[in-house]
This record gives sequence, C-alpha cells and structure tokens, in this order.
Amino acid sequence: MNITVWSSFSKRKNSTKQPTAGTTISNVTLKEATSIENPTFVLSGNNFAIDYVQAFGNYYFVSDIKSIRNGITEVSCIMDEMATHKSEIAATSQYIERANTTGIIPRVPDNMNPPTDDIEIKTTDIINLGWAGNPTLILGVVSISGVAYYSVTQAQLNTLLGEVFDSSFIAQFTSQFYGLRECLISLKKVPYTPTGHSSTIHLGDQATSVTATRISDAIIGDSATVMINRPSDDHEAGTSYLDFSPYTIGAIYLPYVGVVPLDMEIIGDTRYVTVDYWLDQVTGDIAYKVSTNGKILGTYSGNCAASLPIAAQNYNAIGVGAGVLAAIGGIATGNPALVASGALGAFKECSLHSQVNGAISSFIGNSVGTMVQTCVVTRCPVDWDLDKNKTRCGLPVQKTMSISSLSGYIKCRNASVPLAGFDKARTEIENMMNSGFYYE
Repeated sequence: MNITVWSSFSKRKNSTKQPTAGTTISNVTLKEATSIENPTFVLSGNNFAIDYVQAFGNYYFVSDIKSIRNGITEVSCIMDEMATHKSEIAATSQYIERANTTGIIPRVPDNMNPPTDDIEIKTTDIINLGWAGNPTLILGVVSISGVAYYSVTQAQLNTLLGEVFDSSFIAQFTSQFYGLRECLISLKKVPYTPTGHSSTIHLGDQATSVTATRISDAIIGDSATVMINRPSDDHEAGTSYLDFSPYTIGAIYLPYVGVVPLDMEIIGDTRYVTVDYWLDQVTGDIAYKVSTNGKILGTYSGNCAASLPIAAQNYNAIGVGAGVLAAIGGIATGNPALVASGALGAFKECSLHSQVNGAISSFIGNSVGTMVQTCVVTRCPVDWDLDKNKTRCGLPVQKTMSISSLSGYIKCRNASVPLAGFDKARTEIENMMNSGFYYE
C-alpha cells in the first residue's frame, strides 16, 4: 500500500488544518493486530523525521517511530479526527459562543475582558436654564379682579407692607366682611424674573400705591437634543459592550430636581438624549421629560420656589417637598445579552448613588447648578482594544452560524456533528468544538 507522509508539519490538535503536497511512500505494510484509528505502518528504511501521515483517506499524528531491524521501521500513529472530518464539520451550523470574526459588533460582554476598578467619566451639557438668575419675590393677593400674582422687589414689598399695616389702611379692612390675612395669600422667592404687565396692586377692593409686574400665565419651556459623550469614544469607534452594564452607568442632573439615573441599556444604542422642560412662572413648578428617539425614558417634577412667611395660615416652614421619580422603560434585570452569555455573575456592576429632591429652593438651587447635564461613568476594561484576543480565543458572538462561514478560532455550545465513523470520533470532535477549536 501507499501512504503520504510529511516532516516538520506543525498544527494544533484542536485544528482542522490539513497539510498539502507531501511525499508518497510505496510498499508499506501494516503491523499485525493494528487498528484504523491507531495504525502502525511498517516501512523500508530508517526515516525518523516523519511526523504526519495520510492513509485510507484519514489523517494521522505520528506518536512514535521504532527501528525493528536493520532497514525496517515501524511508524505508530493516532488519528487526527479534526482534520479527517473537516468537511463534515464545515457542513454544520452551530450555536457560536466565540469566534475570530469581523463584521459583528461586539455587544455581548466579554468575560475575558472584565471591568476593573479604574473609571473614566464623560459629561455632556444639554440645556442651560438661561432664566435662572437673581432671586425675585412673587406676592400672591386676592383683589376684586380675583387672585393675582405680582413680581416685586424687596423695596416694593417694604412699601406695600408699610401701607398695609398702617392703622388707617387696616381700619378699612375691619369694616369689611373679609380680613387682611385672607387677601395676602402667599409670598415666594424664585430664581427667575417673571414676565407680565405693569399693574397696580390691589388688596380686596383697596388700591395700594405700589405698581408691579402682574405675572402672566405663560409657561416657560425649552427642548434640546444632544449626542452624549462616553468614555469609550476615546478608545473604540462605535457602540460596543463597554457602553452597557456592567461596564457603564449614566445619570442626568436636572436643576431643581436633582441627579436621576439615565438608562444606558437604551441610551447606549441611541447615543442621543432629548430633554424637554416646562416652568410655571406663578408657582415655580418645573417638569422635565427625558427621552430618546421619541421614546420617553422618564418624567420628573420639582419646584424652584421657596415659601416665605406672609400670613400665618399659609406659611410652609419646611419649604422642600419630596419628589417622585417616575421612570418609564429601562431594564431592571441588567443587560439581557449578558444573561444569555452565561456571564452575569462574572462581573460586579458599578452602582449610581443618586437622590431625587423634588424641590431645591431658590436660596440654594442656583448654587447646585442650572445646566442640564449628563454624566457617563465607565469602569475601564482590562484592555480597551476589544480585538486583542480575537485571534487567540475569539470574540463573543452568541448566535447560530455556519462553520464554513468562519475561520480561525471558534467555540460552540452543544455542538453536534453527524458522522458515519466511530462514536469515539464524534465525541472527541464535539468536545473540541465545545471547548474551542481552530477551523483552518
């Protein structure tokens, strides 16, 4: 019989690589009591350089060479199952966990590139509340024309109160069915200058000498859409698993509300954040809507007005209300691809310590800041180069693909290869495919 042999041929055991060319040796016999899986060939001559053999359509590693007598050599072999059954392996489609492949965006977290304790932070300005400035007083009164709110200076308030508490002015009220306390309904301090028209302040049906701005019911509002900055932008183009949990978290600061979480499971893909806000000039109530691509992520409300004592029955000594966080959307269980990869417990996710305050009064609100701003925090991976391990151990894929469409390192899950050969060969091949092999 004839066999083909090679010298100095090198390959991994878990590779489908097949050699080319080779040297044909004739007049080869089989040792008695040999097997097709582990054959021993008897050759003429003393060639101890042979390391790979092809025979019977199969490929074999050489395990040992013995000189049994002068001019006669025994070459013991072990079948290379991966090379022998390369065509059967290539014809299958398998669930691929990892592969050396291009064109697949790395969205599945890589347990071979876990997050570290080092962090990088990026901020993005969205809207500056341009109306926020010097504090203004808003006086609420009842007059013959109904409830009215006036923007007054401290000097105007002093003048008004000087008149109101004059004995002759008070006497006019005592002769009526209503009292002074019922006409002075509120006094607030706000961090903006309300708009309106000039009007004389009336208490009940009594006119005062003070002329101030009667505040209109118009709502102040604005909207802006920006692409947020992420730490990964300095290292990797596009979106990758670094922009999701457990690597990255996000938050957005809303003036007069506080810091609230930003859902990076959604923002990580869209990159854009839209913030709309509305301010009630009269009450100081402010409402925000945070969205992306038309999808609402959350609505938040607060108040930037601080109540001041003007009448005992309506003074709020606390002046700060509790806010309600109403988040819409989001994924409570973390990155679903991370769950699918079986690596959920491999990493510890960084957490965001946030507090939602429903009302930051004008005394301190401006000091905290008037810029709507996002903050994205990323725990640095072991290596920012996501392709660094691609040729050695592949990148996360987590989908079914044809083996013939890939090359290089591949790791399957529950591989199955139909073979006409021995069950031992099928088991060995499937085990190698599940633990990682090289399709070459």
